[in-house]
Amino acid sequence: PVTYQWYRVTQNKSLESIPGQTGDRLMLLHAGWGDAGNYQCVATDAVAGSASSPVIKLEVVEELPVSGLMALGALAAALALAGARVARRRERT
Repeated sequence: PVTYQWYRVTQNKSLESIPGQTGDRLMLLHAGWGDAGNYQCVATDAVAGSASSPVIKLEVVEELPVSGLMALGALAAALALAGARVARRRERT
C-alpha cells in the first residue's frame, strides 16, 4: 500500500510534517492567513520507495471568521424574507 505524508515547507526550505495529514489530499478546514505558504506531499511504498510532489503554494485571499459566516447567513435569511414579502404584495395587486 502507498502511504502519504504532507509537509509544510519552511522559510529555510526544510519540511515540517503536518500531523494527521496522511491522505492523498491535503485537507485544511477553516484555512486562515497562517495557513498560507508552501506544501509538499511524499508518497511511499515498499516497491518504488518514495516520491515527492512538486511544491504547492497556498494563497489565502480572504479569511472569513465563523461569526462572519453567521452574519452572512442572517443577511441571506433577511433578504429572502424581504423578497418573499415583495412577491406576496405583487400577487395581491
